[in-house]
Amino acid sequence: LSKFPSYSKPSLDLPLSPSKPKPTAQPTLTLLKVIAAKGATMRTSQHIDSSKVLCKIPQNEQVKLIEKVWMDPDDVDVVGIYRLKVVWKKKEGWISDRGRLKDEPYQIVEEV
Repeated sequence: LSKFPSYSKPSLDLPLSPSKPKPTAQPTLTLLKVIAAKGATMRTSQHIDSSKVLCKIPQNEQVKLIEKVWMDPDDVDVVGIYRLKVVWKKKEGWISDRGRLKDEPYQIVEEV
Protein backbone atom coordinates (compact mmCIF):
# COMPACT_ATOMS: atom_id res chain seq x y z
CA LEU A 1 0.00 0.00 0.00
CA SER A 2 1.54 3.26 -1.11
CA LYS A 3 1.02 6.45 0.89
CA PHE A 4 0.80 9.64 -1.14
CA PRO A 5 2.93 12.53 0.13
CA SER A 6 0.02 14.97 -0.02
CA TYR A 7 -3.59 15.16 -1.11
CA SER A 8 -3.10 18.01 -3.54
CA LYS A 9 -3.66 17.56 -7.25
CA PRO A 10 -1.02 15.04 -8.39
CA SER A 11 1.18 15.85 -11.34
CA LEU A 12 0.50 12.80 -13.48
CA ASP A 13 2.18 12.82 -16.85
CA LEU A 14 -0.98 11.83 -18.69
CA PRO A 15 -2.36 13.55 -21.80
CA LEU A 16 -4.71 16.48 -21.31
CA SER A 17 -8.40 16.09 -21.98
CA PRO A 18 -9.57 16.69 -25.57
CA SER A 19 -10.87 20.11 -24.52
CA LYS A 20 -7.23 21.12 -23.91
CA PRO A 21 -5.33 19.46 -26.78
CA LYS A 22 -1.56 19.02 -26.70
CA PRO A 23 0.25 20.88 -29.47
CA THR A 24 1.39 17.79 -31.41
CA ALA A 25 1.11 16.70 -35.02
CA GLN A 26 0.10 13.12 -34.16
CA PRO A 27 -2.19 12.12 -31.29
CA THR A 28 -0.39 10.02 -28.72
CA LEU A 29 -1.73 6.76 -27.35
CA THR A 30 -1.27 6.35 -23.63
CA LEU A 31 -1.50 2.93 -22.07
CA LEU A 32 -2.16 2.54 -18.38
CA LYS A 33 -1.66 -0.55 -16.25
CA VAL A 34 -4.01 -1.37 -13.39
CA ILE A 35 -1.71 -1.90 -10.38
CA ALA A 36 -4.20 -1.94 -7.50
CA ALA A 37 -4.68 -5.41 -6.00
CA LYS A 38 -8.45 -4.92 -6.07
CA GLY A 39 -8.39 -3.76 -9.69
CA ALA A 40 -10.24 -0.75 -11.12
CA THR A 41 -13.99 -0.20 -11.26
CA MET A 42 -15.18 1.04 -14.67
CA ARG A 43 -18.28 3.24 -14.51
CA THR A 44 -20.61 4.85 -17.03
CA SER A 45 -19.60 8.45 -16.23
CA GLN A 46 -16.92 10.48 -14.50
CA HIS A 47 -19.25 11.05 -11.54
CA ILE A 48 -18.59 8.13 -9.19
CA ASP A 49 -21.63 8.33 -6.94
CA SER A 50 -24.23 8.81 -9.68
CA SER A 51 -22.95 6.39 -12.32
CA LYS A 52 -23.45 2.67 -12.84
CA VAL A 53 -20.68 0.07 -12.67
CA LEU A 54 -19.85 -1.38 -16.09
CA CYS A 55 -17.21 -3.89 -15.00
CA LYS A 56 -14.19 -4.54 -12.82
CA ILE A 57 -10.77 -4.40 -14.52
CA PRO A 58 -8.37 -6.86 -12.88
CA GLN A 59 -4.87 -6.04 -11.64
CA ASN A 60 -2.13 -6.10 -14.34
CA GLU A 61 -4.57 -5.41 -17.20
CA GLN A 62 -3.76 -2.54 -19.58
CA VAL A 63 -6.26 0.11 -20.68
CA LYS A 64 -6.12 2.82 -23.34
CA LEU A 65 -6.51 6.36 -22.02
CA ILE A 66 -8.93 8.60 -23.94
CA GLU A 67 -9.45 11.54 -21.57
CA LYS A 68 -8.64 12.66 -18.04
CA VAL A 69 -10.60 15.04 -15.83
CA TRP A 70 -9.62 16.40 -12.40
CA MET A 71 -12.36 15.98 -9.79
CA ASP A 72 -12.08 18.19 -6.72
CA PRO A 73 -12.98 16.59 -3.38
CA ASP A 74 -16.68 16.95 -2.57
CA ASP A 75 -16.46 15.82 1.05
CA VAL A 76 -13.99 16.16 3.94
CA ASP A 77 -13.31 12.39 3.88
CA VAL A 78 -12.14 12.28 0.25
CA VAL A 79 -9.26 13.66 -1.81
CA GLY A 80 -9.23 15.04 -5.33
CA ILE A 81 -8.61 12.45 -8.03
CA TYR A 82 -8.27 12.18 -11.78
CA ARG A 83 -11.14 10.40 -13.50
CA LEU A 84 -9.84 8.63 -16.57
CA LYS A 85 -11.93 7.73 -19.59
CA VAL A 86 -10.49 4.46 -20.87
CA VAL A 87 -11.10 1.58 -23.27
CA TRP A 88 -10.68 -2.02 -22.13
CA LYS A 89 -11.82 -5.09 -24.10
CA LYS A 90 -14.11 -2.99 -26.33
CA LYS A 91 -15.74 -1.36 -23.28
CA GLU A 92 -15.47 2.38 -22.75
CA GLY A 93 -15.92 3.97 -19.34
CA TRP A 94 -14.40 5.86 -16.44
CA ILE A 95 -11.92 4.75 -13.76
CA SER A 96 -9.98 6.64 -11.07
CA ASP A 97 -6.22 7.16 -10.95
CA ARG A 98 -6.19 6.44 -7.20
CA GLY A 99 -8.49 5.75 -4.27
CA ARG A 100 -10.42 8.79 -3.15
CA LEU A 101 -10.83 8.03 0.56
CA LYS A 102 -8.46 10.19 2.62
CA ASP A 103 -7.84 7.43 5.18
CA GLU A 104 -7.16 4.71 2.56
CA PRO A 105 -4.90 6.21 -0.13
CA TYR A 106 -3.70 3.85 -2.87
CA GLN A 107 -2.72 4.14 -6.51
CA ILE A 108 -4.93 2.36 -9.05
CA VAL A 109 -3.07 2.85 -12.35
CA GLU A 110 0.33 3.79 -13.67
CA GLU A 111 1.52 4.77 -17.13
CA VAL A 112 3.09 1.95 -19.14
